[in-house]
Amino acid sequence: MQLSPLEFNPQNLVVIPHESDSYYRFKYLHKRRSQIQVPLPHSISPRIQTQIQQQFSWFYSNVRVD
Repeated sequence: MQLSPLEFNPQNLVVIPHESDSYYRFKYLHKRRSQIQVPLPHSISPRIQTQIQQQFSWFYSNVRVD
């Protein structure tokens, strides 16, 4: 296709001022960062975790969950 190589610097990302998941904007905001970062842990209640693991046991049977 004779395209030039894509220039990508994960430590200097171009970001726009905001992004949201709502027609009316700002209802569900997304944080945007100029660098790639390790995601923060996302905790859920034990009841919901158990329900997820039961419903998707085919996945969790081969994955260690801490």
